[in-house]
Amino acid sequence: VFRYATIPHIVMSTETRKTFRLSSEEISLSRALEIIFTNTPKDHEVSDKYKRELWNRLMLAKRGLLEHASNAFIYKKGPVTAYYISDAGEPYKNIAWVVDDKNQNSALRIESNLENKTFRDILLSIKIKGS
Repeated sequence: VFRYATIPHIVMSTETRKTFRLSSEEISLSRALEIIFTNTPKDHEVSDKYKRELWNRLMLAKRGLLEHASNAFIYKKGPVTAYYISDAGEPYKNIAWVVDDKNQNSALRIESNLENKTFRDILLSIKIKGS
């Protein structure tokens, strides 16, 4: 947790497939986030590619994550993809997962009550060391 006197805290953590209860053979964390952010339960063309139990878990995660959100975005910059929910509710209104294309089973989770534009600017400034 980064604590500041004049701006809201910024919380950072690492999440893996275990966070989303994914086994190693099912799906990558990056692909799971992509499905959560881009698909709905009515996307049968996509849902038919995965076991029913996995699809149901992903759609339940979508419901839980986006239940109070006003917007969800995906930002792609080089090898980095950020999945961002604004106005997500309590305790932090901004939540994002940042994934590196070379490590698709680990994500940096960032949360804060910063203004949406400031939070988005932080996401867009992330780059992989050495790139």
